[in-house]
Amino acid sequence: MDLPQMKREKDIKAWAEEIRIFRGVVEEMTGNQVTAESLHNAIVLINNKRRALSRLYDLRKNEKLPISGKDALLISQIAFYDDPTRFTKADACLTGTPLAIPNWKLHNLVETSGGAVVCEEMCTGTRYFERLVDEAEGTVDEQIDHLAERYMGINCACFTPNSARIGDIIRLAKEYKVDGIIDVNL
Repeated sequence: MDLPQMKREKDIKAWAEEIRIFRGVVEEMTGNQVTAESLHNAIVLINNKRRALSRLYDLRKNEKLPISGKDALLISQIAFYDDPTRFTKADACLTGTPLAIPNWKLHNLVETSGGAVVCEEMCTGTRYFERLVDEAEGTVDEQIDHLAERYMGINCACFTPNSARIGDIIRLAKEYKVDGIIDVNL
């Protein structure tokens, strides 16, 4: 795995340890135990939500857009808090920090001015669904390691240096055939 300097193997292990600590706190507070089976089921469920979002974004690669950027952003935002089981049953590239509900002003401005937002390289966009957690069954510790690897592989706009993120933006601009890139910095 080709990781940026800030995402070394020891960083991934440290993040996995934080997840293990969090697991203990959640188990103590709720009285529910995280088992290998329950964690695996949750990983598959959330990966299915990511797959649904990926299908939505694939539609946005069409020359004739079937959905506005504002509506796609709303769906992405809803994915953060909607029931994942229900969510997965429904079937310009923006970069920067996430756009939380009801922050649709930029999409509205672009789309009411004759443009189209076809992709978001944000936490409320491709970063949320592009990388799946390894669904291999195993022990809780092995699955926690898979979670840590997935999340440490995200090229967050808040971290620097992060040259891999520039590569992601260039790749997305080519995939979605964008004419321009708007960087949002809250």
